[in-house]
Amino acid sequence: MKPDLKLKQDILAQLDFDPSVNPAHIGVTAQDGVVTLTGMVQTLSEKFNAVKIAERVKGVRGLADEIEVKLSNLHERSDTDIAQAALALFKWDWILPPEGITLKVQQGWVTLEGSVFWEYQRCKAHHLVNNMIGVTGISNNLKLKPHLEPNEIENDIKRAFERHAALDSQQVNVKIVGGQVTLTGNVPSWFERDEAVHAAWSAPGVTEVKNQIVVGY
Repeated sequence: MKPDLKLKQDILAQLDFDPSVNPAHIGVTAQDGVVTLTGMVQTLSEKFNAVKIAERVKGVRGLADEIEVKLSNLHERSDTDIAQAALALFKWDWILPPEGITLKVQQGWVTLEGSVFWEYQRCKAHHLVNNMIGVTGISNNLKLKPHLEPNEIENDIKRAFERHAALDSQQVNVKIVGGQVTLTGNVPSWFERDEAVHAAWSAPGVTEVKNQIVVGY
């Protein structure tokens, strides 16, 4: 296992390397491979990017996100402005269904509700809001509508794992109950853990993914 001091240094270096975040605003601690991010940033997008950057560093076995979003005067928006802008973004994005998504905004925190057919649509709605000025947090409560039998879903996921260059399909186990997928096993990096989840969500009919994959052998 990578020493904690080395892991911390690698994450700080990666944050410094990526132009999407300001590393001066972000603190990093590491203990037994579990990384904690602290600090204060001006946008939700920067907070999201910092977490993703840290997750990609080799040796990260777990991550606690304690970064706070503190809007500057330049980034402040009313809840009404945020709601109207988000709905306009949804309307103009061809990936999202014209109906089915509603939202509410309270002190900059956006809650998405309703239903879509695919996980990529759920993620797209989250991504659009995540990059909006004035948003301080997101609760993505969008539901997925199942439309395949469990055995079809399992076969689709296993074939996706076999095709994936970054995954060893022998190290990840798949269990299906209805549209719910449970992933277990061991992988050597956080990146591969995320890729397994992404591949599982890409299968049609999946409504939930429980990720119980362990990072490290």
